[in-house]
This record gives sequence, C-alpha cells and structure tokens, in this order.
Amino acid sequence: MNKEMILGGYYVGVDGIRTQLPIFFHPSASNIKESIMKIVEASQGVVTIRYQQIPETGPYELDVYVDSGNFILMLNEFDEDGENNVRTLNCGNTAESKFVFILGEKYPVQAITRDISHVYLILKEFIQTRNVSTALLG
Repeated sequence: MNKEMILGGYYVGVDGIRTQLPIFFHPSASNIKESIMKIVEASQGVVTIRYQQIPETGPYELDVYVDSGNFILMLNEFDEDGENNVRTLNCGNTAESKFVFILGEKYPVQAITRDISHVYLILKEFIQTRNVSTALLG
C-alpha cells in the first residue's frame, strides 16, 4: 500500500459506454490487479496511478492504456529543468515502422506489450519504489 498515490481509470464496454473505475487512495497490488482485470475483461480502457502531490522532479504518473489485449505504459516525469518526459517500453526492432491503434491513437509497435505479467511488474515497481527502472521501461 502506498499512501502517496491514487489509482483510477475507466473501461469501455462492448456497448461503447465509458464506465469509471473505483478510485483507490493508497492503492494496493490487489487494487491494481482488480482495475487492470476489469479493463482486460472489457477489452479497452485506461488505468492511471499518480502521486497525490506531484514532485518538482522525477516520476509522478504511470498510465496504462489497454485495447484488445495490447498494453502501452507511459511513465510521466519531470527532468531537472522542469520539462515533462514520457518513458515507454522499447521492445523489438526500432527500425520497424509498424503501428498499433490503442483507443483510437497510433503507437509504435515496439512500445506495445501483450504480456500482462510484465505490466504488473512495472506497476508494482512504481508503487513500491516511486520509479520504474530503465531496464523495464525505457
């Protein structure tokens, strides 16, 4: 349980209706799993974990977008100059120019995973360490 973070999001049902997920203050690993599984069952949605108080530097929010079994994770962070940076997965050949649509937006295939256990590993590391290693998320 992390007392500094908030977990929320939504899923899109087969009827196209967007439904808000419960908001968890101080999310646990089971809260995260419950939220992700709800989206996977619906096939589309977003889960966001963020700090209640955003730091001046470093990571502050992790977004997971899900569409038809494809996951894209985006870690938002501020650098030393106050600029916002986004880290994503970097899987496979970066010279490949294929794209995948997730929730209507086009993303490079190397930023996508279908491995839910990898998604859980990244989310768990974020709530435990307040960051995600570059080995897991570029």
